Amino acid sequence: MKSLLAIARLTVKAAIRMKLIPAVAVALLILVGALPYMIETNGTAEMLTQVVLTYSISIVTLMLGLATIWLSCSTMAGDIGDAQMQVVATKPVARWQIWLGKWLGIVALNGVLLALSGVVIVTALHVRAKSLSDEQQDILRSKVMVARGTAKEARPFGEKQILERMKQLEQKPEKDGLSQRVLRMDAIRELTRINELVPSGRMVTWEIDVSGVLGRIQDRPLHIRTRFYAANFAPSVTNMTLKTDWEIGQPGRSRMFSYARPMTPEGFHEFQIPANLPNSEGIIRITFANHNPTTLLFPLEDGLELLYPASSFGMNFARALGVILCWLGLLAAVGLCGASFLSFPVATFLVFTLLIVISSGNLITEIVTEGSVAGVDHETGKSTFGYLDWFLLPLFRVLLFVVNAVQSVSPIESLSAGRIISWAQLGTAFAQITLLVGGVFGIVGSFIFTRRELAAAQSNQ
Repeated sequence: MKSLLAIARLTVKAAIRMKLIPAVAVALLILVGALPYMIETNGTAEMLTQVVLTYSISIVTLMLGLATIWLSCSTMAGDIGDAQMQVVATKPVARWQIWLGKWLGIVALNGVLLALSGVVIVTALHVRAKSLSDEQQDILRSKVMVARGTAKEARPFGEKQILERMKQLEQKPEKDGLSQRVLRMDAIRELTRINELVPSGRMVTWEIDVSGVLGRIQDRPLHIRTRFYAANFAPSVTNMTLKTDWEIGQPGRSRMFSYARPMTPEGFHEFQIPANLPNSEGIIRITFANHNPTTLLFPLEDGLELLYPASSFGMNFARALGVILCWLGLLAAVGLCGASFLSFPVATFLVFTLLIVISSGNLITEIVTEGSVAGVDHETGKSTFGYLDWFLLPLFRVLLFVVNAVQSVSPIESLSAGRIISWAQLGTAFAQITLLVGGVFGIVGSFIFTRRELAAAQSNQ
Protein backbone atom coordinates (compact mmCIF):
# COMPACT_ATOMS: atom_id res chain seq x y z
CA MET A 1 0.00 0.00 0.00
CA LYS A 2 2.89 2.38 0.74
CA SER A 3 4.23 1.79 -2.77
CA LEU A 4 0.85 2.59 -4.35
CA LEU A 5 0.47 5.78 -2.34
CA ALA A 6 4.03 6.83 -3.16
CA ILE A 7 3.42 6.42 -6.90
CA ALA A 8 0.10 8.27 -6.54
CA ARG A 9 1.83 11.19 -4.80
CA LEU A 10 4.48 11.32 -7.50
CA THR A 11 1.74 11.42 -10.16
CA VAL A 12 -0.01 14.29 -8.39
CA LYS A 13 3.25 16.23 -8.01
CA ALA A 14 4.09 15.68 -11.68
CA ALA A 15 0.67 16.97 -12.74
CA ILE A 16 1.11 20.06 -10.58
CA ARG A 17 4.60 20.67 -11.94
CA MET A 18 3.23 20.47 -15.48
CA LYS A 19 0.78 23.20 -14.37
CA LEU A 20 -2.06 21.20 -15.94
CA ILE A 21 -4.08 20.73 -12.79
CA PRO A 22 -3.72 24.33 -11.52
CA ALA A 23 -4.72 25.61 -14.96
CA VAL A 24 -7.73 23.29 -15.15
CA ALA A 25 -8.78 24.18 -11.59
CA VAL A 26 -8.65 27.93 -12.25
CA ALA A 27 -10.48 27.54 -15.57
CA LEU A 28 -13.21 25.42 -13.95
CA LEU A 29 -13.78 27.77 -11.05
CA ILE A 30 -13.94 30.86 -13.28
CA LEU A 31 -16.10 29.27 -15.98
CA VAL A 32 -18.52 27.48 -13.66
CA GLY A 33 -18.83 30.49 -11.40
CA ALA A 34 -19.39 32.94 -14.26
CA LEU A 35 -21.61 30.77 -16.48
CA PRO A 36 -24.89 31.47 -14.60
CA TYR A 37 -24.28 35.21 -15.15
CA MET A 38 -23.13 34.88 -18.77
CA ILE A 39 -26.37 33.28 -20.03
CA GLU A 40 -29.66 35.10 -19.74
CA THR A 41 -32.58 33.18 -18.25
CA ASN A 42 -36.30 33.73 -18.64
CA GLY A 43 -36.90 33.89 -14.90
CA THR A 44 -38.19 30.31 -14.55
CA ALA A 45 -36.85 27.56 -12.34
CA GLU A 46 -36.54 25.21 -15.33
CA MET A 47 -34.29 27.62 -17.23
CA LEU A 48 -32.17 28.32 -14.17
CA THR A 49 -31.74 24.59 -13.65
CA GLN A 50 -30.72 24.13 -17.26
CA VAL A 51 -28.05 26.82 -17.02
CA VAL A 52 -26.65 26.22 -13.54
CA LEU A 53 -26.93 22.44 -13.25
CA THR A 54 -27.07 20.93 -16.72
CA TYR A 55 -24.65 23.24 -18.53
CA SER A 56 -22.24 23.62 -15.62
CA ILE A 57 -21.94 19.91 -14.84
CA SER A 58 -21.64 19.09 -18.54
CA ILE A 59 -18.78 21.59 -18.90
CA VAL A 60 -17.05 20.23 -15.78
CA THR A 61 -17.35 16.66 -17.07
CA LEU A 62 -16.04 17.61 -20.52
CA MET A 63 -13.06 19.60 -19.22
CA LEU A 64 -12.06 17.00 -16.65
CA GLY A 65 -12.52 14.24 -19.23
CA LEU A 66 -10.13 15.93 -21.65
CA ALA A 67 -7.64 16.65 -18.85
CA THR A 68 -7.86 13.02 -17.70
CA ILE A 69 -7.11 11.68 -21.17
CA TRP A 70 -4.18 14.06 -21.61
CA LEU A 71 -2.75 13.38 -18.13
CA SER A 72 -3.18 9.59 -18.20
CA CYS A 73 -1.54 9.26 -21.60
CA SER A 74 1.28 11.71 -20.90
CA THR A 75 2.18 10.52 -17.41
CA MET A 76 2.83 6.97 -18.59
CA ALA A 77 4.16 7.50 -22.11
CA GLY A 78 6.15 10.57 -21.05
CA ASP A 79 7.88 8.77 -18.16
CA ILE A 80 8.82 5.91 -20.47
CA GLY A 81 10.05 8.21 -23.23
CA ASP A 82 12.09 10.38 -20.82
CA ALA A 83 13.67 7.29 -19.22
CA GLN A 84 12.21 8.23 -15.81
CA MET A 85 10.26 4.99 -15.69
CA GLN A 86 13.46 2.96 -15.88
CA VAL A 87 14.60 4.54 -12.61
CA VAL A 88 11.30 3.79 -10.88
CA ALA A 89 11.21 0.23 -12.25
CA THR A 90 14.55 -0.56 -10.59
CA LYS A 91 13.00 0.05 -7.18
CA PRO A 92 11.36 -2.81 -5.24
CA VAL A 93 7.96 -1.90 -6.72
CA ALA A 94 6.02 -4.21 -9.03
CA ARG A 95 5.05 -2.72 -12.35
CA TRP A 96 1.38 -3.36 -11.73
CA GLN A 97 1.75 -1.23 -8.59
CA ILE A 98 3.26 1.57 -10.69
CA TRP A 99 0.31 1.35 -13.09
CA LEU A 100 -2.29 1.27 -10.32
CA GLY A 101 -0.56 4.03 -8.37
CA LYS A 102 -0.70 6.35 -11.37
CA TRP A 103 -4.39 5.56 -11.78
CA LEU A 104 -5.05 6.34 -8.10
CA GLY A 105 -3.21 9.65 -8.39
CA ILE A 106 -5.27 10.72 -11.40
CA VAL A 107 -8.55 9.68 -9.72
CA ALA A 108 -7.58 11.58 -6.56
CA LEU A 109 -6.94 14.74 -8.59
CA ASN A 110 -10.29 14.37 -10.34
CA GLY A 111 -12.01 13.86 -7.00
CA VAL A 112 -10.61 17.11 -5.61
CA LEU A 113 -11.48 19.10 -8.74
CA LEU A 114 -15.00 17.61 -8.83
CA ALA A 115 -15.58 18.53 -5.19
CA LEU A 116 -14.41 22.13 -5.75
CA SER A 117 -16.58 22.45 -8.86
CA GLY A 118 -19.56 21.00 -7.00
CA VAL A 119 -19.26 23.60 -4.23
CA VAL A 120 -19.16 26.41 -6.80
CA ILE A 121 -22.16 25.01 -8.71
CA VAL A 122 -24.34 24.64 -5.61
CA THR A 123 -23.35 28.11 -4.40
CA ALA A 124 -24.19 29.63 -7.78
CA LEU A 125 -27.55 27.84 -7.78
CA HIS A 126 -28.50 29.26 -4.38
CA VAL A 127 -27.32 32.76 -5.28
CA ARG A 128 -29.16 32.85 -8.62
CA ALA A 129 -32.30 31.36 -7.06
CA LYS A 130 -32.74 34.51 -4.98
CA SER A 131 -33.55 36.45 -8.17
CA LEU A 132 -36.54 34.20 -8.94
CA SER A 133 -40.09 35.02 -7.94
CA ASP A 134 -41.59 33.33 -4.88
CA GLU A 135 -43.61 31.02 -7.10
CA GLN A 136 -40.56 29.95 -9.12
CA GLN A 137 -38.52 29.45 -5.95
CA ASP A 138 -41.23 27.07 -4.70
CA ILE A 139 -41.01 25.16 -8.00
CA LEU A 140 -37.21 25.02 -7.67
CA ARG A 141 -37.41 23.63 -4.14
CA SER A 142 -40.17 21.10 -4.92
CA LYS A 143 -39.04 19.84 -8.34
CA VAL A 144 -35.30 20.42 -8.67
CA MET A 145 -33.58 20.82 -5.31
CA VAL A 146 -34.96 17.49 -4.15
CA ALA A 147 -34.21 13.81 -4.73
CA ARG A 148 -37.37 12.08 -5.87
CA GLY A 149 -37.86 8.41 -6.45
CA THR A 150 -39.84 7.09 -9.41
CA ALA A 151 -42.62 4.50 -9.43
CA LYS A 152 -44.22 3.14 -12.60
CA GLU A 153 -46.76 0.51 -13.46
CA ALA A 154 -45.29 -2.89 -14.21
CA ARG A 155 -45.23 -3.86 -17.89
CA PRO A 156 -48.86 -4.78 -18.74
CA PHE A 157 -47.86 -7.92 -20.65
CA GLY A 158 -45.52 -10.76 -19.83
CA GLU A 159 -43.82 -13.75 -21.42
CA LYS A 160 -47.10 -15.64 -21.83
CA GLN A 161 -48.66 -12.84 -23.89
CA ILE A 162 -45.49 -12.55 -26.00
CA LEU A 163 -45.50 -16.26 -26.85
CA GLU A 164 -49.22 -16.18 -27.69
CA ARG A 165 -48.69 -13.21 -29.99
CA MET A 166 -45.75 -14.96 -31.67
CA LYS A 167 -47.97 -17.95 -32.45
CA GLN A 168 -50.55 -15.62 -33.99
CA LEU A 169 -47.91 -13.93 -36.12
CA GLU A 170 -46.61 -17.27 -37.37
CA GLN A 171 -49.99 -17.93 -38.99
CA LYS A 172 -49.76 -14.82 -41.17
CA PRO A 173 -48.44 -15.45 -44.72
CA GLU A 174 -46.28 -12.31 -44.71
CA LYS A 175 -44.48 -13.57 -41.59
CA ASP A 176 -43.64 -16.96 -43.09
CA GLY A 177 -39.95 -17.87 -42.82
CA LEU A 178 -39.07 -15.27 -40.21
CA SER A 179 -36.74 -16.30 -37.40
CA GLN A 180 -37.99 -16.63 -33.82
CA ARG A 181 -35.92 -13.61 -32.84
CA VAL A 182 -37.59 -11.38 -35.43
CA LEU A 183 -41.04 -12.75 -34.54
CA ARG A 184 -40.41 -12.00 -30.88
CA MET A 185 -39.38 -8.43 -31.70
CA ASP A 186 -42.53 -7.95 -33.80
CA ALA A 187 -44.71 -9.42 -31.04
CA ILE A 188 -43.25 -7.09 -28.39
CA ARG A 189 -43.69 -4.08 -30.70
CA GLU A 190 -47.36 -4.91 -31.36
CA LEU A 191 -48.17 -5.58 -27.70
CA THR A 192 -46.42 -2.36 -26.72
CA ARG A 193 -48.37 -0.36 -29.31
CA ILE A 194 -51.68 -1.87 -28.18
CA ASN A 195 -51.05 -0.98 -24.54
CA GLU A 196 -49.81 2.53 -25.33
CA LEU A 197 -52.80 3.74 -27.35
CA VAL A 198 -55.83 5.49 -25.86
CA PRO A 199 -58.50 6.00 -28.57
CA SER A 200 -60.85 8.94 -28.53
CA GLY A 201 -63.65 8.50 -26.01
CA ARG A 202 -61.81 5.76 -24.11
CA MET A 203 -60.15 5.58 -20.70
CA VAL A 204 -56.92 4.09 -19.45
CA THR A 205 -55.99 3.15 -15.88
CA TRP A 206 -52.58 2.73 -14.31
CA GLU A 207 -52.14 0.95 -10.97
CA ILE A 208 -48.80 1.83 -9.39
CA ASP A 209 -47.45 -0.08 -6.41
CA VAL A 210 -45.80 2.16 -3.80
CA SER A 211 -46.10 -0.28 -0.89
CA GLY A 212 -42.31 -0.36 -0.48
CA VAL A 213 -42.17 3.37 0.30
CA LEU A 214 -45.60 3.81 1.87
CA GLY A 215 -44.19 4.86 5.25
CA ARG A 216 -41.84 7.39 3.65
CA ILE A 217 -44.55 9.15 1.61
CA GLN A 218 -47.17 9.20 4.36
CA ASP A 219 -48.73 12.68 4.68
CA ARG A 220 -46.50 14.03 1.89
CA PRO A 221 -47.78 15.31 -1.47
CA LEU A 222 -46.68 13.47 -4.60
CA HIS A 223 -46.19 14.46 -8.24
CA ILE A 224 -47.30 12.85 -11.49
CA ARG A 225 -45.05 13.24 -14.53
CA THR A 226 -46.57 12.41 -17.88
CA ARG A 227 -45.93 12.66 -21.61
CA PHE A 228 -48.16 11.70 -24.51
CA TYR A 229 -48.33 11.96 -28.30
CA ALA A 230 -51.31 12.86 -30.49
CA ALA A 231 -52.05 10.95 -33.70
CA ASN A 232 -52.71 14.05 -35.80
CA PHE A 233 -50.21 16.37 -34.14
CA ALA A 234 -47.84 18.13 -36.53
CA PRO A 235 -44.61 19.54 -35.07
CA SER A 236 -45.09 22.67 -37.19
CA VAL A 237 -48.30 23.48 -35.31
CA THR A 238 -47.46 25.60 -32.27
CA ASN A 239 -49.43 25.98 -29.06
CA MET A 240 -51.59 22.94 -29.76
CA THR A 241 -53.29 21.92 -26.51
CA LEU A 242 -55.51 18.97 -25.70
CA LYS A 243 -57.91 18.39 -22.83
CA THR A 244 -56.71 16.04 -20.10
CA ASP A 245 -58.98 14.68 -17.37
CA TRP A 246 -57.45 12.75 -14.50
CA GLU A 247 -58.89 10.85 -11.55
CA ILE A 248 -56.48 9.69 -8.84
CA GLY A 249 -57.54 7.39 -6.02
CA GLN A 250 -59.91 4.49 -5.48
CA PRO A 251 -63.51 4.91 -6.74
CA GLY A 252 -66.05 5.23 -3.95
CA ARG A 253 -63.50 6.50 -1.45
CA SER A 254 -63.54 9.97 0.04
CA ARG A 255 -59.88 10.48 -0.86
CA MET A 256 -60.22 11.15 -4.58
CA PHE A 257 -58.44 13.82 -6.59
CA SER A 258 -59.59 15.20 -9.93
CA TYR A 259 -57.35 17.18 -12.24
CA ALA A 260 -58.29 18.76 -15.57
CA ARG A 261 -55.89 20.90 -17.53
CA PRO A 262 -54.95 21.55 -21.18
CA MET A 263 -51.60 19.99 -22.10
CA THR A 264 -49.44 20.06 -25.22
CA PRO A 265 -48.38 16.80 -26.88
CA GLU A 266 -44.80 15.48 -26.85
CA GLY A 267 -43.60 17.57 -23.91
CA PHE A 268 -43.31 16.47 -20.29
CA HIS A 269 -45.94 17.71 -17.85
CA GLU A 270 -45.91 17.49 -14.07
CA PHE A 271 -48.59 18.22 -11.49
CA GLN A 272 -48.95 17.72 -7.77
CA ILE A 273 -51.47 15.39 -6.12
CA PRO A 274 -52.48 15.30 -2.43
CA ALA A 275 -50.98 12.97 0.13
CA ASN A 276 -52.44 9.65 1.32
CA LEU A 277 -54.13 8.66 -1.95
CA PRO A 278 -52.70 5.08 -2.10
CA ASN A 279 -54.96 2.38 -0.64
CA SER A 280 -54.08 0.14 2.32
CA GLU A 281 -52.08 -2.20 0.06
CA GLY A 282 -49.97 0.67 -1.26
CA ILE A 283 -51.62 0.82 -4.70
CA ILE A 284 -52.43 4.19 -6.22
CA ARG A 285 -54.93 4.16 -9.09
CA ILE A 286 -54.62 6.78 -11.86
CA THR A 287 -57.30 7.06 -14.56
CA PHE A 288 -57.11 9.21 -17.68
CA ALA A 289 -60.10 9.91 -19.95
CA ASN A 290 -59.45 10.91 -23.54
CA HIS A 291 -62.18 13.41 -24.55
CA ASN A 292 -60.23 14.63 -27.57
CA PRO A 293 -61.12 13.82 -31.19
CA THR A 294 -57.82 12.00 -31.71
CA THR A 295 -56.03 8.93 -30.40
CA LEU A 296 -53.34 9.56 -27.81
CA LEU A 297 -50.25 7.49 -27.12
CA PHE A 298 -48.64 7.20 -23.67
CA PRO A 299 -45.20 5.50 -24.03
CA LEU A 300 -44.72 2.60 -21.65
CA GLU A 301 -41.23 3.83 -20.84
CA ASP A 302 -42.05 7.34 -19.61
CA GLY A 303 -45.70 7.98 -20.42
CA LEU A 304 -46.68 8.16 -16.76
CA GLU A 305 -44.54 8.15 -13.63
CA LEU A 306 -45.23 8.81 -9.97
CA LEU A 307 -42.57 10.91 -8.22
CA TYR A 308 -42.13 10.82 -4.45
CA PRO A 309 -39.59 12.43 -2.03
CA ALA A 310 -36.75 10.02 -1.31
CA SER A 311 -33.62 11.94 -0.22
CA SER A 312 -32.01 15.36 0.14
CA PHE A 313 -30.57 17.38 -2.72
CA GLY A 314 -27.12 17.62 -1.14
CA MET A 315 -26.63 13.86 -0.88
CA ASN A 316 -28.11 13.37 -4.32
CA PHE A 317 -25.67 15.90 -5.78
CA ALA A 318 -22.75 14.17 -4.06
CA ARG A 319 -23.80 10.80 -5.49
CA ALA A 320 -24.06 12.37 -8.95
CA LEU A 321 -20.48 13.59 -8.67
CA GLY A 322 -19.54 10.08 -7.57
CA VAL A 323 -20.94 8.63 -10.80
CA ILE A 324 -19.02 11.23 -12.83
CA LEU A 325 -15.87 10.25 -10.93
CA CYS A 326 -16.48 6.65 -12.02
CA TRP A 327 -16.62 7.85 -15.65
CA LEU A 328 -13.36 9.75 -15.22
CA GLY A 329 -11.77 6.71 -13.59
CA LEU A 330 -12.64 4.66 -16.66
CA LEU A 331 -11.10 7.30 -18.93
CA ALA A 332 -7.93 7.23 -16.83
CA ALA A 333 -7.76 3.43 -17.12
CA VAL A 334 -8.21 3.55 -20.90
CA GLY A 335 -5.55 6.27 -21.27
CA LEU A 336 -3.02 4.44 -19.09
CA CYS A 337 -3.73 1.19 -20.93
CA GLY A 338 -3.02 2.79 -24.30
CA ALA A 339 0.09 4.57 -23.04
CA SER A 340 1.44 1.30 -21.64
CA PHE A 341 2.47 0.20 -25.13
CA LEU A 342 2.02 3.28 -27.35
CA SER A 343 3.55 6.71 -27.59
CA PHE A 344 1.67 9.73 -26.23
CA PRO A 345 0.16 10.93 -29.56
CA VAL A 346 -0.90 7.44 -30.65
CA ALA A 347 -2.36 6.58 -27.23
CA THR A 348 -4.35 9.82 -27.18
CA PHE A 349 -5.66 9.14 -30.69
CA LEU A 350 -6.67 5.60 -29.64
CA VAL A 351 -8.63 6.86 -26.64
CA PHE A 352 -10.52 9.47 -28.68
CA THR A 353 -11.31 6.83 -31.32
CA LEU A 354 -12.78 4.55 -28.66
CA LEU A 355 -14.87 7.43 -27.31
CA ILE A 356 -16.26 8.14 -30.77
CA VAL A 357 -17.16 4.48 -31.28
CA ILE A 358 -18.77 4.20 -27.86
CA SER A 359 -20.77 7.39 -28.46
CA SER A 360 -22.41 5.64 -31.43
CA GLY A 361 -24.55 3.65 -29.04
CA ASN A 362 -27.69 3.58 -31.20
CA LEU A 363 -25.79 2.19 -34.18
CA ILE A 364 -24.16 -0.50 -32.05
CA THR A 365 -27.52 -1.47 -30.55
CA GLU A 366 -29.09 -1.74 -34.00
CA ILE A 367 -26.29 -3.97 -35.30
CA VAL A 368 -26.45 -6.32 -32.30
CA THR A 369 -30.26 -6.46 -32.40
CA GLU A 370 -30.40 -7.25 -36.12
CA GLY A 371 -27.58 -9.76 -35.83
CA SER A 372 -25.64 -8.46 -38.80
CA VAL A 373 -23.43 -5.54 -39.73
CA ALA A 374 -25.15 -5.35 -43.12
CA GLY A 375 -28.60 -5.14 -41.52
CA VAL A 376 -31.88 -6.94 -42.19
CA ASP A 377 -33.41 -7.67 -45.57
CA HIS A 378 -36.63 -5.61 -45.49
CA GLU A 379 -38.42 -7.98 -47.90
CA THR A 380 -37.78 -11.20 -45.98
CA GLY A 381 -37.06 -9.75 -42.51
CA LYS A 382 -33.98 -11.99 -42.26
CA SER A 383 -30.49 -10.93 -41.24
CA THR A 384 -27.98 -10.75 -44.10
CA PHE A 385 -25.26 -12.55 -42.16
CA GLY A 386 -21.84 -12.25 -43.77
CA TYR A 387 -18.31 -13.45 -43.11
CA LEU A 388 -17.34 -10.20 -41.37
CA ASP A 389 -20.08 -10.79 -38.80
CA TRP A 390 -18.16 -13.74 -37.33
CA PHE A 391 -15.56 -11.25 -36.10
CA LEU A 392 -17.47 -7.97 -35.83
CA LEU A 393 -20.62 -9.15 -34.02
CA PRO A 394 -18.78 -10.37 -30.88
CA LEU A 395 -16.81 -7.12 -30.89
CA PHE A 396 -20.00 -5.04 -31.13
CA ARG A 397 -21.59 -7.08 -28.34
CA VAL A 398 -18.66 -6.22 -26.09
CA LEU A 399 -18.91 -2.54 -27.10
CA LEU A 400 -22.66 -2.58 -26.40
CA PHE A 401 -22.01 -3.98 -22.94
CA VAL A 402 -19.51 -1.18 -22.30
CA VAL A 403 -21.97 1.46 -23.59
CA ASN A 404 -24.81 0.12 -21.42
CA ALA A 405 -22.52 -0.03 -18.39
CA VAL A 406 -21.33 3.56 -18.84
CA GLN A 407 -24.84 4.85 -19.50
CA SER A 408 -26.46 2.83 -16.69
CA VAL A 409 -26.86 6.00 -14.62
CA SER A 410 -27.36 9.49 -16.06
CA PRO A 411 -26.49 11.86 -13.19
CA ILE A 412 -26.86 15.11 -15.11
CA GLU A 413 -30.34 14.32 -16.41
CA SER A 414 -31.46 12.97 -13.04
CA LEU A 415 -30.27 16.06 -11.18
CA SER A 416 -32.03 18.42 -13.59
CA ALA A 417 -35.30 16.51 -13.17
CA GLY A 418 -34.96 16.26 -9.39
CA ARG A 419 -34.71 12.46 -9.53
CA ILE A 420 -32.84 10.43 -6.97
CA ILE A 421 -29.51 8.81 -7.72
CA SER A 422 -29.60 6.04 -5.15
CA TRP A 423 -26.69 4.43 -3.36
CA ALA A 424 -27.53 1.27 -5.28
CA GLN A 425 -27.14 3.13 -8.58
CA LEU A 426 -23.84 4.60 -7.43
CA GLY A 427 -22.67 1.16 -6.37
CA THR A 428 -23.76 -0.29 -9.70
CA ALA A 429 -21.89 2.46 -11.57
CA PHE A 430 -18.76 1.79 -9.50
CA ALA A 431 -19.01 -1.97 -10.01
CA GLN A 432 -19.76 -1.86 -13.74
CA ILE A 433 -17.78 1.18 -14.89
CA THR A 434 -14.80 1.25 -12.53
CA LEU A 435 -14.30 -2.33 -11.38
CA LEU A 436 -15.54 -4.33 -14.36
CA VAL A 437 -14.87 -2.28 -17.50
CA GLY A 438 -12.06 -0.21 -15.98
CA GLY A 439 -10.64 -3.34 -14.37
CA VAL A 440 -10.38 -5.06 -17.75
CA PHE A 441 -8.38 -2.14 -19.15
CA GLY A 442 -6.31 -2.13 -15.97
CA ILE A 443 -5.45 -5.82 -16.24
CA VAL A 444 -4.58 -5.53 -19.93
CA GLY A 445 -2.58 -2.33 -19.43
CA SER A 446 -0.62 -3.56 -16.42
CA PHE A 447 0.11 -6.90 -18.14
CA ILE A 448 1.45 -5.16 -21.24
CA PHE A 449 3.42 -2.71 -19.11
CA THR A 450 4.92 -5.59 -17.12
CA ARG A 451 6.07 -7.35 -20.32
CA ARG A 452 7.38 -4.23 -22.03
CA GLU A 453 11.11 -3.65 -22.53
CA LEU A 454 11.50 -0.10 -21.22
CA ALA A 455 15.04 0.39 -22.54
CA ALA A 456 13.99 -0.66 -26.04
CA ALA A 457 10.98 1.64 -25.87
CA GLN A 458 13.19 4.58 -24.86
CA SER A 459 15.64 3.92 -27.66
CA ASN A 460 12.82 4.17 -30.20
CA GLN A 461 11.78 7.65 -29.08
